[in-house]
Amino acid sequence: MPADVIHVSGDEDEARQSSPNESVAQPVEGPSLRVRRGGPANYKECSDVETKVSSTMDDADYESTGPDEDIPSRKPAAKQNKPSRKPRPQSAKQDAQDAGQQTKQTRVIVKSTKRSVDDDQLEPQRPAKRGRPPSATTEIKTFKNNLQGLLDQYKSKTQEVESLRSEIQDLKSPGKELGFELEKAQQAHKKSYNLLKQENTRLQGKNLELQDDVQELLTELDELQKERDKLSVDVRRWKRDLIAALDKNKQDDSTYVKVTDSEIEEAWLTLSFNVRDVVSRCLTEQPSNQNELLALLAKSDPLLSLSDIRCLRANILRKAIWRQLLRAVFLAREPIWQGTLGQFLTQQLSGKDYALVADPRYLKIISQTKSKVIPDLSEDGHLNLNAVDAQVDIAWKTLSPFAPADRAGEVRRSVKKLFEEAVKLHATLMGSKAIFLVKWTREHNGTDPVTYDSTSMEPVFRGPGAGATNIAVKFVEAPGVLKIGNADGEGFEHSMMLCKSRVILEEEEDEDDDEDEDDDHEDD
Repeated sequence: MPADVIHVSGDEDEARQSSPNESVAQPVEGPSLRVRRGGPANYKECSDVETKVSSTMDDADYESTGPDEDIPSRKPAAKQNKPSRKPRPQSAKQDAQDAGQQTKQTRVIVKSTKRSVDDDQLEPQRPAKRGRPPSATTEIKTFKNNLQGLLDQYKSKTQEVESLRSEIQDLKSPGKELGFELEKAQQAHKKSYNLLKQENTRLQGKNLELQDDVQELLTELDELQKERDKLSVDVRRWKRDLIAALDKNKQDDSTYVKVTDSEIEEAWLTLSFNVRDVVSRCLTEQPSNQNELLALLAKSDPLLSLSDIRCLRANILRKAIWRQLLRAVFLAREPIWQGTLGQFLTQQLSGKDYALVADPRYLKIISQTKSKVIPDLSEDGHLNLNAVDAQVDIAWKTLSPFAPADRAGEVRRSVKKLFEEAVKLHATLMGSKAIFLVKWTREHNGTDPVTYDSTSMEPVFRGPGAGATNIAVKFVEAPGVLKIGNADGEGFEHSMMLCKSRVILEEEEDEDDDEDEDDDHEDD
């Protein structure tokens, strides 16, 4: 051992480990400040350890230096706004005392020849006292509160995310279905678009073809219009020439015999009476399906009810006979008078074209033509018996259900006589220079009945109020004869109802009584 080192007390090994110039104190192991995983540093533990070490060192200094040593005074904890230190446990105090004694026993005094050193300088320096770190309790609480708030927000957001995820999951299946439907709709739209495109292309081609056809038709129409203009000029010229020739050669033919109005009226009344006589004398049978048969015959009279049809039985049968006479004879739908030639002359010279009746010149030409042509017709071919027999057969089919079986021959003979009388009257009308039109009077105008007109209608039954002018026509039984011009072939600006139509008014009385009164009136 060197001579300048004085070992006061302690083990020799500890003295050997000390250097000649200094005394080394063992460092006090402090607490670890490592940040714990998942949390902040434990400042409380650190504070407790530092407090323990500081207390131990203070006790050791007090024992080694004594009470007279200048030690920095400790400020009260209350003034520093720090919490008071916890009292040290007895074991800690005992350890501090032992450490102080050990320090006292191991004092080393080093004597140096070069430099004098005080004993105070050879003693180990006490570390400066550190103040207690500020309390982190408030910050920790704030941090915990903030962390708890963040956790709550995280939980709420997590719940929202889960709810949104469930909603999205719920919407996925409808979305898939809508996607499939959208795809189908797109395919259908594409298909329809292609079809429309094809149809449009076809229609465009068709349109071009139609335009070409229209252009051709317009060209043909222009040509026809030009030809029509030429023909119109020729027709007007021919018409003027015909009128001039007729006026120049106008003279009474020795074969022409004037027919008076009284003769025509008498023949018409005779024919009308015979029609009523056939119905009342021969058509007395009432079949079980009479209403259906009468309704079929009266189908051209939509205003008649079933009760009206039953009451108007005789009138409906008369009208059926008149309808066939008018069609076959007076309108020349059948070649009864003078065969085919008479049929043609009747259709052309009877004046039945009502659109030209208002033109007196047209009627005058007809009159002059009739006076030249009709007298030259042969009397032998006056009546076409074959055509008459055919019309009798047709009439018998209509009237046979209402005729007794034992009177079939009588009915056929009576109907044939009616056709012969009608042909005779028609020949008389055609031989006159006046124009005669045999036509029906309308009993209704669409859905409304026609008002009674005393100038053109003759009521079958004169019931109460029959003379009034506002009574509606219920049923038209027979046609009338309209005369235009006169027997001299003049005055075609005027017309008159030579033979009035027989009609039944709305306010008629009992059918049987009225029919008897009518027959009595005709007999008178």
